Amino acid sequence: MNILKGSRFPATNNQPNMKPIALLLAAAAALLLSACQTMQGLGRDMQRAGGSIENRAAR
Repeated sequence: MNILKGSRFPATNNQPNMKPIALLLAAAAALLLSACQTMQGLGRDMQRAGGSIENRAAR
């Protein structure tokens, strides 16, 4: 097992450590899902966004 100089994590087959990336993705998903709470709420949000785009395009 190789330990990189100045690193706390051992390098295995020159692959990056995926834990921070997975944690960041999980946090982002939780944030996005908590904003809408339901698929119905997501549908309403998307409808409002589409209506806003249509209104601006019509101007």
